[in-house]
Amino acid sequence: MHKPSIRIPFQFSLAYLLNNLSNTGRTKKQLLSFALDGALVALCLWGAYSLRLSRPYDDLADIAWLMLLLPPLTVFVFAGLGVYRWVVRTSSARMFEQLFKGVLVSSLMLPVLFMLLPVRFAPRSVFVIYAALLLISTISYRSLWARWHNGKVQAAGKPVAIYGAGSAGRQLLNLFNLGRDYHPEFFIDDNPALWGTRISGVRVYRPDNATLRALLKKYAVEEVILAMPSVKGQPYADIIARVESLGAQVRTMPSISEIVSGHSALDEIREVNLEDLLGREPVMPDIALLERNITGKVVLVTGAGGSIGSELCRQIVLHRPRHLLLFEQSEPALYQIHQELSASSPAGVRVTPVLGSVLDFNRIKLVFERQRPQTVYHAAAYKHVPMVEDNPFEAIKTNVLGTRRILQACQRNAVESFTLISTDKAVRPTNVMGASKRLAEMLVQTLAANAGDPGRYAIVRFGNVLGSSGSVVPLFTRQIQNGGPVTVTHPDMTRYFMTIPEAASLVMQAGAMAQPGDVEVFLLDMGEPVRILDMAKALIRLHGYVPVLNRQIEQVGAAEMAIPIAFTGMRKGEKLYEELLVDKASARATEHTRIFKSSEKDYDSRQFYVLLEEGVLRSVFSEDKKLLLQSLKRLVPGFTHDETLAVAASADKPQTLSPVGTEIT
Repeated sequence: MHKPSIRIPFQFSLAYLLNNLSNTGRTKKQLLSFALDGALVALCLWGAYSLRLSRPYDDLADIAWLMLLLPPLTVFVFAGLGVYRWVVRTSSARMFEQLFKGVLVSSLMLPVLFMLLPVRFAPRSVFVIYAALLLISTISYRSLWARWHNGKVQAAGKPVAIYGAGSAGRQLLNLFNLGRDYHPEFFIDDNPALWGTRISGVRVYRPDNATLRALLKKYAVEEVILAMPSVKGQPYADIIARVESLGAQVRTMPSISEIVSGHSALDEIREVNLEDLLGREPVMPDIALLERNITGKVVLVTGAGGSIGSELCRQIVLHRPRHLLLFEQSEPALYQIHQELSASSPAGVRVTPVLGSVLDFNRIKLVFERQRPQTVYHAAAYKHVPMVEDNPFEAIKTNVLGTRRILQACQRNAVESFTLISTDKAVRPTNVMGASKRLAEMLVQTLAANAGDPGRYAIVRFGNVLGSSGSVVPLFTRQIQNGGPVTVTHPDMTRYFMTIPEAASLVMQAGAMAQPGDVEVFLLDMGEPVRILDMAKALIRLHGYVPVLNRQIEQVGAAEMAIPIAFTGMRKGEKLYEELLVDKASARATEHTRIFKSSEKDYDSRQFYVLLEEGVLRSVFSEDKKLLLQSLKRLVPGFTHDETLAVAASADKPQTLSPVGTEIT
């Protein structure tokens, strides 16, 4: 019985062939490209003659040798220029540039072949027509293939918009076209010269709210990818806030430094983090400064299990010390950082955990005498203001007496470099923690002023670090996860912030710049101060909720998506604003553009030890809080411990260090 024939529509047959072709192996695809280009060379040569004569050229015998020799020669030239090493579906300007060169060489081969072969009719215009036809045809079929293939892939992807039509955005578009996860619908860019243009078929639009809102709705785009790795700081934060205000989720690509360092890939799209929203600009480290006190040396870090101490240790091992000593009194914290570094340290770097307290002078003495550290970073301290207010004597013991004992060990064992990690709360302190850290600074300055000591002693002062233990970020995160409210002490409370890795890196660099007899304080440029209220709002948005003030919670339509913010009032000893400097006029630039130094030895060294022993330390051993506060007021310049005075003292505008000079506002 005769079976009825089934006719397959042409478009389905073509799609079937193209799908098979796209799944063909790499070698077969290259051979097919050779054949296509060779056929196009012969066809374009015949077309050039036909256009020259304004009729189909029928004397093929005259150009038979040309049509046999020119195609393989041209394919050979294309191969030499690397045209066939490119994946056709990722056609780029670089590939088209190489094609242009190949076509130019091929057209220049024509007159040579004319002289070598018996060609009767060889008009000069044929060269130009042939070159134009070959260039158009070779670029066109590659572009059409790329467009068809990428359109097929994109159809299944998630619709997204790319903010930034520069080189990073274009590379991101090409990477998206290779995968099936994302379908770029349009570009957004701040450059008016790009508005209305198309990049690989994707149009670029202006970033005003009305246009962006309409585009997001038209293309059902719920996610905007920020492709601006070189843009940081407040402009970056403003863009994020504007896009989020339109209801789109914002994600970002890694920074250039993350890509170059190998920590992230270009297509590793990540969520926007708090650092992005706060506008922190990254500080590129000076490798020579980082290695000066570390490479090939024995390095000791006190408080090695803490937030700053552990990050210091992570960065120190990367610069290959001979031996790293982790000094820590908390066994769990010491175990954790030692296990981490044991698994990640470069070959040849010895890491030793040392369990002990900075108050145990015998333990310190033995460690220094046996291990002979050359560089010491002193990060061990009690630092949480409310906790120290409730336990002032323990804080004085650790922050002051502990620092003195480490300094004594450094002096007795001829340590080359000592760096104290201090805090902005030491400037005109209004709490015991800040006063204790200022006393630690004064101990270092007093020892550094000793002309007979060849050691280099540095004090590095900076503000809050994002994500450290006891900081507001983990607290706010827990409160958001519990449904709120997020508690802020005062709507105008501001603080300086930087990331933990950035702070640790700058500490190491600042310590490397100290000189013998140097009594100056190194100050890290913290950028602009951040309102704690703004930080709370940013964190709430990062978690996908709407921040509202506690009294406005009932006014929000989608109350289940709202996280309230409640003001609890300032705690005892807190300032509205923190300061980095005792004397604004004394700040000077250093060899690092983001590190400054200031002369702040504003006390009598001869009376310092007398007042310390007879007042502060005596009150500690007797646990006499009244005597302690009286002694701190006599010894620490600017110290106040009255809540009304604390608020008044912080009423000035916060200071900002200029990253390009020494001007302070």
